[in-house]
Amino acid sequence: IAYYFDRKGNNYETLAQQIIACNPILEAFGNAKTIRNDNSSRFGKYVTINVDTNMNVIKGASIKTYLLEKTRITRLNADERNFHFFYQLLNCGDTTLLTSLYLVNDVMCYKYLNSSNEVTLTTINDKEQFQRTMQCFHTLNFTQDEINTVLKLVAAVLLIGNITFTSHDDNNNNNIQISSNCDNVVSNVCELLSCDENEFKRTLTTKVRVSANSTTE
Repeated sequence: IAYYFDRKGNNYETLAQQIIACNPILEAFGNAKTIRNDNSSRFGKYVTINVDTNMNVIKGASIKTYLLEKTRITRLNADERNFHFFYQLLNCGDTTLLTSLYLVNDVMCYKYLNSSNEVTLTTINDKEQFQRTMQCFHTLNFTQDEINTVLKLVAAVLLIGNITFTSHDDNNNNNIQISSNCDNVVSNVCELLSCDENEFKRTLTTKVRVSANSTTE
């Protein structure tokens, strides 16, 4: 890649920066501290580099596949961390931003994070990495609205992890309900996701059975 960029000098500096900027974003959302190392890749990607063979220059790049270890979000080993961006966001140092996302600067307040003994790392500065991730978003020409949408989605995931449920035996049917003390959390999640609160609750508490020919609740 460097060979093709060097052939055209500064004319392709912006494109080079954009392709390079993809990696910190992918790592923020796809890397985590594991028992093996502090920046372990928990995803696989297939990247296509588009090259003009007549001029021997790179014209662009695209990610065709992004396979993420999604189970890490809800199931965390004691000696590992969740994906980096959760910690970057909570330690961003911007109280106004966190407040707008209904978050606080305390990893231990979130179930998806507090089951781990690894909260901070000496090898990674989460605040600095947050700034780097945000800069990469801008390099890739994300609008502020698009960035805000990403932040809202991440915040919603953290808050959803704090929702608890109660079970009632109703005529031998296991009736699941969201705990009453989670009403504020549910309201905040629905505002972040711009979804209907009643529909959200129904989705979380209704079992769906899918067969070859039908779907029943």
